[in-house]
Amino acid sequence: ERFSPREQIIFEYALRTLLVVITIQMAIAIPNLDLLISLVGALASSSLALIFPPIIELVTVWNNNMSRKQLTLIIIKDAAIITFGIFGCVIGTYTAIREIVDKILGNS
Repeated sequence: ERFSPREQIIFEYALRTLLVVITIQMAIAIPNLDLLISLVGALASSSLALIFPPIIELVTVWNNNMSRKQLTLIIIKDAAIITFGIFGCVIGTYTAIREIVDKILGNS
C-alpha cells in the first residue's frame, strides 16, 4: 500500500475538517445561503434528474437494432421527460432569481 492505515485516517479527518471549515466560511460569507442553494438546486436537480438521463438513453439506444415503432416511442417518452425537465428548470431558476432580487432590493 502507498499509505499506512494511520496515515489514511489522518488524511480522512483532515479532509473532513477542511470541508467543514469551508462550509462554515461560506455560511458566514453568504448571509442568504438558502437563496443560493435554491438557485443551484433548481439548475442542478432538474438537469441531473430529468434532462440528462433521457439524453443519455437516446444516445445509447439510437443505433440499437430495434423496430422503428420502439424507437419512436422511446423518443416521444424521452422528449416529454426532457420538456418537463426544462420547464421545471426554467420555472425553478426564475423563482430563485426573483427571490434573490427581491431580497437584495428589500422587497421581501
